[in-house]
Amino acid sequence: MMLEMCRRPLEKCFGGGDGGDGLLWHMDLKPHSSGDYSIAVVQANSALEDQGQVFTSPYATYIGVYDGHGGPEASRFITNRLFPFLDKFSIEQGGLSEDVIRKAFDATEEEFLDLVKTSWPVRPQIASVGSCCLVGAISNGVLYVANLGDSRAVLGRRASEGQAVVAERLSTDHNVAVEEVRKEVKDLHPDDAHIVVYTRGVWRIKGIIQVSRSIGDVYLKKPEFNRDPLFHHFGIPVPLKRPVMTAEPSILVRKLQPQDMFLIFATDGLWEHLSDEAAVKIVSKNSRVGIAKRLVRAAIEEAARKRELRYEDIKRIEKGVRRHFHDDITVIVIFLDHSQVSPNASLKDPSLFNCTSVPVDIFSMNGDEADVQQAARFYRKGLVVYIVWWQIEGAVDFSASPSARKLCRCGGYIKTWTSWTDLNLGRRFEACEISRRNRGNRHHWEWLDASTCARGKELIPGLLRIMRAMEDDLKLIEEQKKEVEDKLKMVDREKKELEYKVGELGKQKRIGQ
Repeated sequence: MMLEMCRRPLEKCFGGGDGGDGLLWHMDLKPHSSGDYSIAVVQANSALEDQGQVFTSPYATYIGVYDGHGGPEASRFITNRLFPFLDKFSIEQGGLSEDVIRKAFDATEEEFLDLVKTSWPVRPQIASVGSCCLVGAISNGVLYVANLGDSRAVLGRRASEGQAVVAERLSTDHNVAVEEVRKEVKDLHPDDAHIVVYTRGVWRIKGIIQVSRSIGDVYLKKPEFNRDPLFHHFGIPVPLKRPVMTAEPSILVRKLQPQDMFLIFATDGLWEHLSDEAAVKIVSKNSRVGIAKRLVRAAIEEAARKRELRYEDIKRIEKGVRRHFHDDITVIVIFLDHSQVSPNASLKDPSLFNCTSVPVDIFSMNGDEADVQQAARFYRKGLVVYIVWWQIEGAVDFSASPSARKLCRCGGYIKTWTSWTDLNLGRRFEACEISRRNRGNRHHWEWLDASTCARGKELIPGLLRIMRAMEDDLKLIEEQKKEVEDKLKMVDREKKELEYKVGELGKQKRIGQ
């Protein structure tokens, strides 16, 4: 009884599970400047690749839904970079605009490219990580929706006649399953007959990926990464003459109308199982409390029905295996009412600013991987806004070390690296993810392990040369062994052929007698 009394208020503050589905997280209604919002996510992959966040202030509301692929790094990176860029550029240009949004997307893409270049030597697979990126922004009664990939924003609005609520799609799906997108990609690559290939039951660019726009996926945007021998050890090289994907968002600008009731932002995991109309109907016919969770459950129930199962069966399946039944699903529902913040409210009041992000991993039992709770405080002084972001969980977690979650003075994240040079073999150091070679200047850099002794520095290079020479000798022996095995197979085939010919000659001789 006492535990139950403690659990309920904690779930109300920090969000909670869904009565037995340990992979479903949600948060109760929270306010924004024009109404309330609801947020929920369910994890299906071994590592949660979806991310979602809402930032609220008196002058703007930002909504972000990021559907990662190839790993969680890109979606987590966007979570920590895109909104600060939006705010920075909107201040510089005197307000939100299409140009501000494009600049924020470009800056996020460029910073992720810098991260890939830095991490490339020790983690070449980072070049194949990417994320769809759906962003909404509401400011001064104007709605902006920007999109890369196939996450989707849908508006629920009251029809002009009667009380019916109709669905209006606000974003463009950049997925080659859509005929118009397929044609667009083919028109951009008229000399490549295999730019879009139908494989494994769906259309894919170069037989690999369905979306045509994203943040990341560097190996499909920068041919030099694809041609690098380092990448060949990790994945199958794809011959590219030029980029086959872009990070150019589709942007819609719309003046909000009195009949506009709510917005649904969700990753494609929801839209695989629910139509725009079905989702809008669920929101319009039910209570606001827990509405994002209700949409997630409806999608999972439909996924279960397609496999002749029940939701009760699905929620017993562990993450990783569950991906065979449905994708990660992130849903944010934004209700559009009226301004709830007084025009005379002080912009220095921290209670007017809030940022909610979904957890990096749902209900991890590891304390270092607890729910991400981002808080933001914006201090306005004249025309300057100073942004302070507190982060419990690192955005790009390349190792299990807690040190990977520290913040560098530049705002980037610190991770633990291992040196493989002759003089510092196996010696660990901490460095900023943005620049791990920049010691003592703008970025954090610090050794974790003591220096190798002078005698060790003398001996290790020689031992390494001996070890590498032995590895080369072993490789040569393996190659020679393979050659001998191939020759033995050839001799064995020739022996069988001769035995066959001798048998045939014997038969002919007996027939002749």
